[in-house]
Amino acid sequence: MISQALTTYRGECKLPGGKLVAVSVQLNPQVFLTRGASHVEHCQIDGDFFIDAARDQLNILKALEREIENIVLPLAEGDINGRLEAVINRYKDSYLIGINANTITLALIRALTQVPGYPTNTIDGHLHTRTDLLDRILTLDDFTNAQTSDFFDRWGQLPLNVIMDVEREPAEQIGLDLAMLQAVDRGEQPPSLRIWQWASPAVVIGRFQSLHNEVHVARAHELGFTVVRRMSGGGAMFAEPDRVITYSLYLPISFASGLNRTLTYYLCDVWLLKGLEHLGITAGWTGMNDIASPKGKIGGSAQRRLPVHPGRVGAFLHHDMLSYSIDADKMVQVLNTSDEKVVDKAVRSAKARIDPLERQTRLSRKQLTEALVATLPDIAPATRLSVVNEQMAVQGNELAAKYFCSTQWTASII
Repeated sequence: MISQALTTYRGECKLPGGKLVAVSVQLNPQVFLTRGASHVEHCQIDGDFFIDAARDQLNILKALEREIENIVLPLAEGDINGRLEAVINRYKDSYLIGINANTITLALIRALTQVPGYPTNTIDGHLHTRTDLLDRILTLDDFTNAQTSDFFDRWGQLPLNVIMDVEREPAEQIGLDLAMLQAVDRGEQPPSLRIWQWASPAVVIGRFQSLHNEVHVARAHELGFTVVRRMSGGGAMFAEPDRVITYSLYLPISFASGLNRTLTYYLCDVWLLKGLEHLGITAGWTGMNDIASPKGKIGGSAQRRLPVHPGRVGAFLHHDMLSYSIDADKMVQVLNTSDEKVVDKAVRSAKARIDPLERQTRLSRKQLTEALVATLPDIAPATRLSVVNEQMAVQGNELAAKYFCSTQWTASII
């Protein structure tokens, strides 16, 4: 008699220069041993990737999960890839950013090969990604004169409000991000840059990450960290108030008109890299959304888009967190960083991966933040100081209470 017990298997794959995707499947391993064929009872896809969608971001993700659950296994690797590619192609208004059918297939195969008795003759190896490709540091010098001129022209024409914000709790920060993004989309808020001040330590996970695979939740709480899930994709943020510099840009979609998703990340960080350069700090882009020095990662960014709709101008949020200093031992107690995530970064651990800004400056975190903001008028002359008005703060708190304070929201990819 075959046991009815289900077992969970998980596989991961990182696209070199891109993002990580994980596939977790539940199935009965006894079926392969006795019948040689089965199907997945439940599938979950998660990771630090991004999705841009005109409607619900989760639609394409759920469709891919259903397709995997409908596959009769074993099936050749190439056939799985073809079926997932077909699903992606059906969603014309959704864009997977940092992953593709190839990497999802490889993550699935890596999960299935842990199943006792799973036939290895279905694995052809043609899809395996290279792990010898290291993320290269890019600077503005790597772009053509036309590209850099275009970046500076966009910034030069931007009427930008700069907000040196007050301290806020983690869920309030995320709620305010959403409130300000929606206000720009309605045409009620001018383009704005907000410098965050954290009121307490936090771990902020990306929209599509698995909470318990990314965070040691009990240990995080023991150490006084609030764990929240934000509305944008990307990876987990480890934030201690006096050790990070965090900012958000709220911009009309027209600011990035004609640019692909990766170039949009670069465009939004131009002010930051020019400011760091002015202050004698060496930094550039690595991958699609990280800021790094030649010695390691300094920070990372994430975006969320609201497409143009009737009565809406379209808007996007770009937020970034930089490590000024870091307690790396505490970080590895709180975050569960996959080996797959650092395999193409020429480092042996998550601790070695970080190169905080204090190693390149004698300025305090506060001084460095103010100095960076002071360089903004050099590329955005129409910059002016502003504040978060009371109505916006109330809307942010309401959104925080509705979504980002919710245990269900934080624990689940819903």
